[in-house]
Amino acid sequence: MNSLPRVGILIVLLTTLFAGLPSPAQTPPPPPVRRGARATNAIIPTPTAMERQLRASRELQARRSSGLLTAHLHATIYEVQADADRLKALETNNLAEKADAALASALQATGKTRGIYHFDQPLNVFYGRILLGNQDPIATRINVTTNGPLPDRISYLNTGAILQVSANIPTNEPNHNPIVTFNLQLTGFAPGDISPPGPSGDLPMPRAVTLENAAPLDFGHATTLTAESLQNVRGKGVAPTLYVVRYIFDNPSAGQTNKVTTTNEVAETSVGTNATARFQATVYELDAIPLRVDTLNATTLAAHADTEEDLLMALNENGNARVVQHVDKPINTRFDKIQIGGNEMVPTRAILTGDGQIRFGRQAMRTGVTVDFTSQTIPAGKPGEGPAETTAFQFSCIVPSELDLAPGVPASAPRTWTTEDTAPLRWNQPRVFLAARSLYAREQQTPVVYIVRYVFSPLPPNNAGH
Repeated sequence: MNSLPRVGILIVLLTTLFAGLPSPAQTPPPPPVRRGARATNAIIPTPTAMERQLRASRELQARRSSGLLTAHLHATIYEVQADADRLKALETNNLAEKADAALASALQATGKTRGIYHFDQPLNVFYGRILLGNQDPIATRINVTTNGPLPDRISYLNTGAILQVSANIPTNEPNHNPIVTFNLQLTGFAPGDISPPGPSGDLPMPRAVTLENAAPLDFGHATTLTAESLQNVRGKGVAPTLYVVRYIFDNPSAGQTNKVTTTNEVAETSVGTNATARFQATVYELDAIPLRVDTLNATTLAAHADTEEDLLMALNENGNARVVQHVDKPINTRFDKIQIGGNEMVPTRAILTGDGQIRFGRQAMRTGVTVDFTSQTIPAGKPGEGPAETTAFQFSCIVPSELDLAPGVPASAPRTWTTEDTAPLRWNQPRVFLAARSLYAREQQTPVVYIVRYVFSPLPPNNAGH
């Protein structure tokens, strides 16, 4: 009972920990057997948080300055458990040619299938990044008491999905579509991976897979990648697990030809030389009807997002929606930051007292939303010359995990969603994007979807000096 999880320290480091690859506390597993994706080297040892942050910042600035071409990304990640022969037969069954519904049916016919992540948002193909991650509490030792089993030791492990998109225009073919690299890194647990801890208190080993593909940008063309993970859990064999991602880039301007943005086109609809604006953003949480998750579409939702209330009504048609964060502030579009949030006291440990009662140790965990604003002008001679506004969101909340501190009292799991949108700045045009995760058993029954609506509008003349 003397090993209290250092949750406070973990939460403070949450942002920097997620700046690079997911970094579980223990040695990462061997590189997975990869199919349908370009081979990569073994997982690189995790650098320090500061090194990751500096490296990510340098890479971010370099990629953001390389060009601007907006596309709308739809990506769904599935997890399939079955015997090796069935998985092999599935992978040779023309998965890339199947539509969403047909692909899901083929996966379900093969083995135990879960749709674990879903992303739908506009992004700049020259640099785009989405992260949806958790710190999952894992019991390393159990006390069996008259009140039932109580975790005596808990460790928090980083899990989640990091999706990155980058692009370049072939040097000798400047009139051709850019080559877009799609990279998805997954770290987490499949069903059966987490078993009751043994006497040694060893941590279970998270799976880690990487799926990557590079190809010329082709709007409306679906790509399917697979990666297989083989793993033994504390000497117990579990079914091989196949991870399948289907993604597609759509033209965000229906009926219009998507092209590299030029300076004049931006100036006609952007803030121009005035760097001030009113920024309004709303983060929604939707307990979705399971069959509606795959049909949720950010483009369709944007058509019903004239106001915050209009979008809430549209979301409630797909489940039970609520507003969890709201921002309405004047900002400087060239460089600014908004931080809204607070501390939430959550139980982190169950303690059995001498009279047989259970009391809980509690810890403050940070929740809220941070928005960073950066405008940049693509250097002369580069693709996409002209100003562009990058609006980067980081949203954190606390969700109940599958580990119970005591009967009926789940341990809390901090969750972080980080994403950004880069586009020419336009007044009074709401933008909408969403992400869904359904890894826990309760999330499979009621998938949790996060939605962001945001809009820029001009400030009145007396406020323009912000």
